[in-house]
Amino acid sequence: MVILGVLMYLFNRLLEILLTSLIGSYLLVRGISFFLKGFPDEEQLSYLYHYKELNQIKRIFTGPAFKFFIAIAVYMIISFIIQTFTFTKEEPKTQNSGEAGIKRRGKRK
Repeated sequence: MVILGVLMYLFNRLLEILLTSLIGSYLLVRGISFFLKGFPDEEQLSYLYHYKELNQIKRIFTGPAFKFFIAIAVYMIISFIIQTFTFTKEEPKTQNSGEAGIKRRGKRK
């Protein structure tokens, strides 16, 4: 746990971009799969894993679901590239919005 905490502290922005790319890609492909069908059901995978049906799991992942995993990888790479170039630049500091357009004319009486 301590090692993961140190890694998160050192590579905060990189890990944030990587994880949001992964989660966003999964959710995008999972949403598309409701219309296209063929994405493996998480409940079924849990059941097969619980009863040690590893051959069935292997058949699911090498069959029609493989195209969804390729899509997740492609979307993740695209998202990672976009986020890296968009959000890693240092943002300039701005003035407070209340002081932006006000010029001081002297002392008030």
